[in-house]
Amino acid sequence: MKGNKLLRRSIRTFFQNWGAYVSLVIVINLLLGIVVVPIMQYMTGLILEVNRIPYLSYTNAVWLLTQRPLAVMELFILLLVIFAMVFWQFAFLLSGISNIALKQNLSLWGVFKIAIHDMRGLRLGSFLFFIGYFILVLPFSVAYLNSPLLSKATIPVFILDDLEKNPLIAALLTVLGIAVFYLGIRLIQVLPMMIIHHQKGLEAAKNSWQLTSHNTWQYLWRIFVLGIISFASTTLVSYLLYLFQTYLDAQSKMIGFVGAVTNMGLLTVWQRIVASFSVVVFMLILLMVLDESKWHSTAAVVRLPRKRRIGRRAMGALLIGLFLVGDVAFNAVYLQGALLTKPITISHRGVDDGNGVQNTIPALNKTSKEKPDYVEMDLHETRDHQFVVMHDENLWNLAGVNKDPYQLTLSQMTKMKVHENGHTAHIASFNQYLRAAEHDHQKLLV
Repeated sequence: MKGNKLLRRSIRTFFQNWGAYVSLVIVINLLLGIVVVPIMQYMTGLILEVNRIPYLSYTNAVWLLTQRPLAVMELFILLLVIFAMVFWQFAFLLSGISNIALKQNLSLWGVFKIAIHDMRGLRLGSFLFFIGYFILVLPFSVAYLNSPLLSKATIPVFILDDLEKNPLIAALLTVLGIAVFYLGIRLIQVLPMMIIHHQKGLEAAKNSWQLTSHNTWQYLWRIFVLGIISFASTTLVSYLLYLFQTYLDAQSKMIGFVGAVTNMGLLTVWQRIVASFSVVVFMLILLMVLDESKWHSTAAVVRLPRKRRIGRRAMGALLIGLFLVGDVAFNAVYLQGALLTKPITISHRGVDDGNGVQNTIPALNKTSKEKPDYVEMDLHETRDHQFVVMHDENLWNLAGVNKDPYQLTLSQMTKMKVHENGHTAHIASFNQYLRAAEHDHQKLLV
């Protein structure tokens, strides 16, 4: 099958049974988002509270390993449970989508039972391989193989911004991204081979590599077109709802509020439908490539009796309707501010929108006028065992001096000027910075 033909067939297969597919994806995501994710969050908080751990970061990694080894073990086990649930989600989706398409006479509950039965044959080794595989291809896979369990598994934007400021690191990240993307394409059939054919991890990786050896561009084209369809449809609906909301806002406050509640619900439902479409079509493409002969059989193109088709579509519509009602009710409460809590605002390195040089007193003075809850700042020890406010390990980027803070005295450091964002300021000692913060009544996060 060539790229366009396969993509069209996958889309046609989706619309033949869209009610069952959408119901399958939405039910699984709701189950994970409403039940499993809160349980995992509660367990993580409980482990931290019982073991008196204030936070998790690379900065306290050594302390955790030496002083809280039991907590580290508990968190590691919890991480394995999360990966097991992610593996279960994708295994369930692949098995369910395959059974809906090839055995259209099954009810949704029948699909659930067969999917559970199929997963009994999954090997422990396949799951362990999946952990390494998924960590490797996660940056590539999140667009189509996303999971509520991994919604927080993202790198903070400010870290990426800092990394991209260094041309060498930015280039290395670009090369790494291209390499990971290429590996993701070449290993794209690993999950179906492991879950549907019950192959071992390394065996599935080898077979996927061979299967995609001359089809890399075809996979890229299918994924690109599918992404464009999803993005364009979501953008169009969002823009139309925005225009409609603008019109409603001009009528009256009450009409605008009701419109906002309803439009937010409609947009959320549409995003759910588009996400279901993307996931199902993407997995159908993988399944059709993997078992081309099976999907050419009559079983793959059997049409359900009209009554059964109407029943499945009604089930999908009912589920979407219930989701819309629930989302509208939530939006009504949310937009009135009943669920809102004031977030803590923290100024990273004491600046806001490039209003000064990071970790300097002039920037602190400007930022404190905006009343953040905390100003975050960094310290380095000098050669004479004093402290200066500085983040970088080397002074080259900000001061143009190829020295590390520990190689210079406090006096030498505070005489230097640093430059950033079109501003210039002196390096501050910790005592100077602390006095400035006290003068501005500004709390610090050291």
